[in-house]
Amino acid sequence: MKVVELSRTPAGAFAGLVLASLGEEVRRFDLGSLRAGPRPGEDARDEAERCFLMQGRQSESLKLPQERARLLEAVAVSDVVVEDLGPGRASNLGLSWRAAQEANPRIVVVSLSPYGASGPHRLWHASERTMQAAGGVMHATGWHGEPPTKLPGNAVQYILGLQGATAAEAAVYGVQSGNEEGVYIDISAQESLLLHWSRHVSQYAHSGTLMRRPLPDAHGPNWPLTNEASDGWLYMLALRRSWEEVSEFLGLGDLVNEETRDPTRRAEKIPQMIPRFRDTVRSRSKYDWFGRAAARGYTYAPIETPAEVLESPQMAARGFFESADLDGEEVKVPGLPFDW
Repeated sequence: MKVVELSRTPAGAFAGLVLASLGEEVRRFDLGSLRAGPRPGEDARDEAERCFLMQGRQSESLKLPQERARLLEAVAVSDVVVEDLGPGRASNLGLSWRAAQEANPRIVVVSLSPYGASGPHRLWHASERTMQAAGGVMHATGWHGEPPTKLPGNAVQYILGLQGATAAEAAVYGVQSGNEEGVYIDISAQESLLLHWSRHVSQYAHSGTLMRRPLPDAHGPNWPLTNEASDGWLYMLALRRSWEEVSEFLGLGDLVNEETRDPTRRAEKIPQMIPRFRDTVRSRSKYDWFGRAAARGYTYAPIETPAEVLESPQMAARGFFESADLDGEEVKVPGLPFDW
């Protein structure tokens, strides 16, 4: 499959990276935003991300609309164009959907943008923070009564890029199998994120309750879920298990009595028992607790730091990380987010 990549943001660049990692022939045209070398105000993290995104393909400089003919020549011999220039911008630069089809009637064009190519918000400016806000993600971040917080990094951009790569593969297959004859796909970051909130719609439909962010230090009538083990943080959840059963598992069986078996009275006692519970969790490592809980069917999970993820035996067994050169130094970078 031959791909033309026109990317100015991490979304389009990640789509191109995924397609290149799948073995597709990706020809990237550099329009100026993701060039090598930090720009004013950037730090080493920005350059490292750019190094990651530029793997697996060479970039060709392109000035539009002056070099429109060279771009259309590439479109004529390709299967798909992936672009994140923003609604209307590709047309302004001489690469409208009609122009692409005239150059190649079988071409697939995948457009990635914050709000899509139609609707009253299509021309709104956007950043990672505003996309997280508009897509509903920030509705669930932070504590109740405090401002929402942004998820770290460019999470929305990568979700959008993965959607774009998946759509490109599917559409080209449709054309090559004779089911389609040229396809335009418009993918909105906001809509990609809103799909996640379907579970809250069903929650409201079935119970009439709304999702809300947690109160700071509000644990309810049970043990808190996120706790510190002897070597790091641990998420502890035992769905559909009784408080008594979990307390016995933790070695706190002496806290189970007639008084604490009553949910209302236990809720009053929990704050007094929390220090004992915290000390118990700190007595073992997070993977010790994880292994013991897994044997009981509890969904405990070690909370990994980025450094721990890099050295994870699970990641090593799946061959997830690959090597890339960053200023002469070999560094680990993520590979494809799936295996087959």
